[in-house]
Amino acid sequence: MTYYLFRYASEKLHTALYVLENCQCTMRQLFACNASDAVSDGNAILQIIDSLKNLPLEKNSRPLLVGLGGKLFYLQIPYGDHICVAGPVRIDEPFFCLNTLSAKDFEQYSNSLGDLAGDFQNWSEGIVTTLLAEVLDIMLLLYNTGADETRNSGYLNRSRLIEENIGSDSSVIDNMNELYKTEFSFIENGVVHNPFQHEEKECASIQNGDVDALLNLQKIDYSRRFGKLSSSPIRDKINHGIVAVTTASRAAIRGGLHPETAFHLSDIAIRKLDECKDSVTPVRIYKETQRQYAELVRLHNAHSMKDTIENIYISHCKDYIFTHLHGSITVAEVADAIGLNANYLSSLFRKCEHIPMKRFINNEKIQLAKNLLAYSDYSYLEIASYLGFSSQSHLGAEFKRVTGMTPHEYRKVNAHDDFIAETIE
Repeated sequence: MTYYLFRYASEKLHTALYVLENCQCTMRQLFACNASDAVSDGNAILQIIDSLKNLPLEKNSRPLLVGLGGKLFYLQIPYGDHICVAGPVRIDEPFFCLNTLSAKDFEQYSNSLGDLAGDFQNWSEGIVTTLLAEVLDIMLLLYNTGADETRNSGYLNRSRLIEENIGSDSSVIDNMNELYKTEFSFIENGVVHNPFQHEEKECASIQNGDVDALLNLQKIDYSRRFGKLSSSPIRDKINHGIVAVTTASRAAIRGGLHPETAFHLSDIAIRKLDECKDSVTPVRIYKETQRQYAELVRLHNAHSMKDTIENIYISHCKDYIFTHLHGSITVAEVADAIGLNANYLSSLFRKCEHIPMKRFINNEKIQLAKNLLAYSDYSYLEIASYLGFSSQSHLGAEFKRVTGMTPHEYRKVNAHDDFIAETIE
């Protein structure tokens, strides 16, 4: 019976388990093979068991839940004259644990896993999650089953176990008791919650901006399988709506929607939900809000794609301009070179660069003219002709517009000594 009891405990905890007798490991064969996605064979499990043997064990006549940091724990449970040690156990529910490994002990534990753990954080995320309620159940089962008439501590109940490992916070105990009552009621009546996969698919459709997929998912009715969030039927629907809207807002943000936009829509929907006077309207509100989020993400993605395409056109446009500054450049010429309509390109360029293309071209020509004035002995007429200006006076007018100086004034101030003596009129 003992073997099957230990094996059952190991499988329920999704982890390795061994028994100490006089500080020696006497049972290695008791382990679960699904402790982790990264741990699927006997040798790997034995490596975990060996790492557990390095943990500092406390001489305690009561079961201990010991934190390994974050959501990982190991269990130390007296069983008759022996000690059962199980771990690592991963619990997703946040709670305060009275017993936690020191930083030094935790480092020794993680190091003892060797190559098995790799990146300890990522490795620990692969371990199957166990509910806190189930962990406490196993601790009580092993401890009380192993009790005998010689044990002075006697029978251990759940409240006492919680108090000794989590604290005497009455809210924790109340929540655990309520959890057990709810679970028992659901099991007794054959009720299960709406599938988690369905919620994940809804979130994915919102995150991807897939409105059609969301509409199809909304046609599936799991309303009778929702958990009870209030004794009032209306308030229950409102609370479910708040959860759905909040979840949708986060999915939309992951899909690229600006957080402020997502939060603003969430605030509006929750205010509407809070004003509902019947149990039908909340469902309509949160489903409409989900569709709005999906549509907003779709539009955002469409605009993002459009912006990317537009930026590529502008990049090609600038490349052409920079390689043809030595001559006369027209918008029509550039548009023809990159395969766009001239009017469209002119409008697109102004939208993206906030300046007319002709002005941009002239500004770039003036930048090149500044270099020619400072570092060459070309005459003003030669520079005007080289850059495609219609005349020397045209160059002068554009140059003064951009720099506030005439070409002659600029050259006088900026020309190198090699060219300063040149008289170029």
